[in-house]
Amino acid sequence: MKKPGLAITSSLKPLRRTDLLPATGHGSCCRPGPYGQGIHPRQFSEKYRLKRPQVGLLFVVPGKRETLRAGGTAKIVRDDWLLERMAVAGKKPALATVVTVDRVFFHCAKCVIRSSLWDPQGWPDGQSLSSLAQAVKDHANLSDSVEVVQAGIDASYRDRLY
Repeated sequence: MKKPGLAITSSLKPLRRTDLLPATGHGSCCRPGPYGQGIHPRQFSEKYRLKRPQVGLLFVVPGKRETLRAGGTAKIVRDDWLLERMAVAGKKPALATVVTVDRVFFHCAKCVIRSSLWDPQGWPDGQSLSSLAQAVKDHANLSDSVEVVQAGIDASYRDRLY
């Protein structure tokens, strides 16, 4: 994707547990590579990739109702020439995941239409949901205030976006 969009990558961990990783970035998220392979700059489930290389990809573009699904096998690479091409904001990823795609197809828009994903009028009231800071504080039983936890989250988004 050349412009921001969302790619969700699924993989299978040991004991048949699945893992999902959302990723996006201005042209860094996924790109076509040599020999029909897809290139992904993140290190999704890299410790499991050698044992279970099968992955699924779901591409979502804001405002577009249809999605693109792909599947194949992945491998982790450290090729500097490739990592240089994937740098964002002057930061080069440590690893890249190369996906050899063996199936790809569009998925109809029914689930996006039913979910009102792009229609703010159909969105649930976010006020009824806990913030991430509140959930982290509660789950980790932290003594820090929600404001302190939120400040840490905000700093991470600001300072470590890429």
